[in-house]
Amino acid sequence: MNGSFVERLRKDLPEESKLYGIEPQQTARDIMLEFRTKDGLRKAYAYSYMTMAVYDPEQGITIQVADVKVNIKGRSLENIFHYLLANRLSYVQEDFSGIDTEDKELFIEAIEIASNDNEQ
Repeated sequence: MNGSFVERLRKDLPEESKLYGIEPQQTARDIMLEFRTKDGLRKAYAYSYMTMAVYDPEQGITIQVADVKVNIKGRSLENIFHYLLANRLSYVQEDFSGIDTEDKELFIEAIEIASNDNEQ
């Protein structure tokens, strides 16, 4: 890994990933965060309605957006969480291959979206 997360954030070029996108300009902020699932579903929610974000290394990331709870399950999600807190995360997507190599690299197993009435 090249430097700490803060050092990488300060660089002009963001780190690349097939599982998430970030706002490339350090001073810019995304307005919405998009979630992409293996079945082709794409949902986006406004950052301004986000009321909670929790990172648990064992459970993943939980985000409360208005009356919707989003759970991102996987491994090595810490950088995604930091971009989320900085409003720079543009999208997150499940690994379409579904193959977990069980190494230390980022892997997004599932994105679960549930509203108060349990509708997706």
